[in-house]
Parts: sequence; structure tokens; C-alpha cells
Amino acid sequence: MKIREATQSDADQLVQLGAEFHATSPYAEFPFEDGTLRAYLADWIDGENSAVFVADADGELLGAAGVGCAPLFFSHETYANEYFWYVPETFRGEGIGGQLCDAMTEWAKGKGCAVLLISTFGERPAEDFIPLHQMYTKRLEPCA
Repeated sequence: MKIREATQSDADQLVQLGAEFHATSPYAEFPFEDGTLRAYLADWIDGENSAVFVADADGELLGAAGVGCAPLFFSHETYANEYFWYVPETFRGEGIGGQLCDAMTEWAKGKGCAVLLISTFGERPAEDFIPLHQMYTKRLEPCA
């Protein structure tokens, strides 16, 4: 398995991952729009200020993450924002999510971003999120 930047030829598998993510998340209350997701992915994959990373195991995508950067509204600095970050439950616990996070972090540093913002949600007890929070806190240190 390797982490790489996505290409347009990954779109079908990325949409499938997006549908799985949508169905298992709090976002399930909103409609899933295949065409909208495809348009965003096309822009993010080819965008100058965005990237999509995939965990590729011989052509099968085991997870994906999207990130973009924009100026902070109060300074000349830029920040990176995680658009999505998903690994299906079957592949969790193998370090794939961490490797995808590392890819977003390195990309953000390469773009000169001051910080990478990552969000989480879930219905698990708060104590389950302590290890995740510690990882995110580490990742949220300034990239410079």
C-alpha cells in the first residue's frame, strides 16, 4: 500500500468511498449528490491550492483525504483545511489514516500554510477520542 496524490482516474472509487463516508456519518441527514462530489473531486485533484490523497493497494483505494489552503482572513498567512478524511472500518487500525494525515500535513507545509485544521465527530464516549485528540493537537502545531 502506498499513499499518493489522486488522479482523475480515481474518481469512481473516490465517489464510492464518499458514499460510504456519507452513509456512516452525521452528514447522512443531508442528501448525497454524486454529481456534486464528482465536480468537487475534479477541482480538488487538479487544483493549485488543493490536493486529494489516496491509500492505494494495487489499484484498490483503502482510504482517502482531501485538503485545501486559503488565506487567513486577518493576515497574509495561509491555512490548510481538511475537506474529508476517510478510511473504511475494514481497514482501520492499520495506520492508513495516520499516513493520509501525514500526506496532508506535508502538502500543507509545502504550500507554506501556517496551520492545518482537522475536524472530527462521532457518537463514541469522549474518552475514546483522547488518543485521536492528541494526534490532532500534534498535527495542528504551526507548519512553519
